Amino acid sequence: MFELYDTKWTSKHGTAPEDDSVWIVLLCSTPEQLIAEGLKTLIQKGMEWPPTVIEFRNICFENTAKAFGVPSFENAWIEALKGVYSHEVVEIAAIKTGVFELQRSKADNVQLKKRFNYYFEVILNLFSEGKPLDEVRPALENSSKNASEGCNDVLINEVMRLYGLDEKNGYTGFLEAKHNLRGRA
Repeated sequence: MFELYDTKWTSKHGTAPEDDSVWIVLLCSTPEQLIAEGLKTLIQKGMEWPPTVIEFRNICFENTAKAFGVPSFENAWIEALKGVYSHEVVEIAAIKTGVFELQRSKADNVQLKKRFNYYFEVILNLFSEGKPLDEVRPALENSSKNASEGCNDVLINEVMRLYGLDEKNGYTGFLEAKHNLRGRA
């Protein structure tokens, strides 16, 4: 990012990321080829300012979806609600989320959309890596309003999955994952 955004990047993030930076923690589960495609997209779009880590990860996954003929997340969400799937990634994400619940829900159901987003991203990641699509752990849901509010629960759940964490709320697991990363340095 430094090469693309120079001082716009370094003024906020410095010249080298720390081992426990949010960028390192959240992108550790993103395949290198997707990160490379995401960088190409930033150049093509001519974005004047660097994206947030969430925006960048979404750009990386948008490219994956396009490359494999998978609809965008928003289109996949609508397909899941209707029960009509254009790709097996969408169908499996819908099944893991709960077809019964999806087909009786409205598009503005935030909790259900977050759960579907988790499965969609994880399954799309597995699909892009050629891995079996049934290796998806259940999403950890946290309906209480606490310190994790405002964080992207999908990404936190993925980081927690990578470190074998479960049965914790997103923020506690995220902090434990950051601690584990520090121990590796």
